Amino acid sequence: MKILLSLAVFINMILMAPVMADQHTATAQCAQKYQSCQQQCNSKYTDDGTSKAGCLAKCSAGYAACDAAAAYEKAKPWLDQQTEKAKKFWDELMKDSPENAPINPEKNSKDKSI
Repeated sequence: MKILLSLAVFINMILMAPVMADQHTATAQCAQKYQSCQQQCNSKYTDDGTSKAGCLAKCSAGYAACDAAAAYEKAKPWLDQQTEKAKKFWDELMKDSPENAPINPEKNSKDKSI
């Protein structure tokens, strides 16, 4: 029962999440950090292309993580609200059902097939 509720809440959060409000400020901060990192790589590895490529990849990964964190922070209140709505829905749906009622498929099937 609890697993079903948890799964429903998780699916609701993942599939129903719309694009949230303006992320311009947070994205701009991430972009500024990326540009700074990129400049450091360019100045540190002027003659070593392989090391420079690795450094730039690290900058790109940092930008992706920063941008994802900013998006999550913007979406967090909405996700909390949707989680509460899903919980209320499942609580209402399950309130009249017996807690540990056995499921007997033989009663529901005349030919005893699945």
